[in-house]
Amino acid sequence: MPKDIILLTGAGFTKNFGGFLSSDMWEQFFNNPKMPAELKSLMKKGSKGDDDYFNYEDIVEIVLKEEKYSGYRDKLKEIIEEAYVRQESNIKASLIGHAGLVGCMQAFMYDNVSLFFTLNQDTFVEKYLRSFGIATSLALPYLDPKGANWDEITFQLPDEKSLSPGAIPILTNDKIVNYIKLHGSMNWYDSKGKNFPVIGKNKREMIAREPMLRKYYEYFGDELKSGKKLLIIGYSFLDKHINEMVRDGVEKGLKLFIVDVISARQFYANLMGRPANGSSIMYNVSESHRRILSAIWPGVSGYLKINNIDELLGGKTSNTREKFPVLFA
Repeated sequence: MPKDIILLTGAGFTKNFGGFLSSDMWEQFFNNPKMPAELKSLMKKGSKGDDDYFNYEDIVEIVLKEEKYSGYRDKLKEIIEEAYVRQESNIKASLIGHAGLVGCMQAFMYDNVSLFFTLNQDTFVEKYLRSFGIATSLALPYLDPKGANWDEITFQLPDEKSLSPGAIPILTNDKIVNYIKLHGSMNWYDSKGKNFPVIGKNKREMIAREPMLRKYYEYFGDELKSGKKLLIIGYSFLDKHINEMVRDGVEKGLKLFIVDVISARQFYANLMGRPANGSSIMYNVSESHRRILSAIWPGVSGYLKINNIDELLGGKTSNTREKFPVLFA
């Protein structure tokens, strides 16, 4: 059977394997003894943008943009790096009891997924879902060394001159899954040699500054208009630039299949900006963002509420078809 599923994952996906949600990352920042008191005070004031109260990206945005906090930039960079290192350690420890689940995810991915996009910056997929020495494998366009030690390897992104011209180098072999990290990675240096993932409220501008990430983002938008299915696992729909691409895909006939821990009723309330039978609105978004979100709802063709990813994967890949049959219709 042809693989016609595009996968998009957010923090809720890796949470199943020990990763951090936005609120967990907020705690990592807040509880770090290196966090200056002035910045902790700002963190306690809560979010000012299109999201929930405890969004760690607020403090990143403030320090990067406001000159009066520029003296804290190096210290904040340390805090960010330490939070990502703790997340990696947490994932590694969590996987001791999840070896079977990782195998099921690997099988599902290689059997059904043509393209794997993520907003996550951890290295869970590279380290644990990548296959060596078997018929299927994972490819990272532009960044795919052979025999790499993923516990140690880092990448510096290519600049405009060194980036190969033309289309993004996607491998079309059915036994390959192309893995595309739209927001960069904790182990990537930007094209100027600075290790700073795409964190903050101005992700669109950060992506635009990096030629490779810009190509990734444009390719993501193009693929959502290709008539395939988009399976979304653990994404909160808070990134406006991503939601614009999803909306544009829906307008071209893209079918969405959502897997999340919240109910379909709550998901509807979040997108449409109005309570649904007792479900409150979780996020305060701008009117322009709300219009984008409301245009996404008509594209939802399947919705599955789960508590853990093993409810989707079961113990066998075939159980996924039984649990979420509309995805394979």
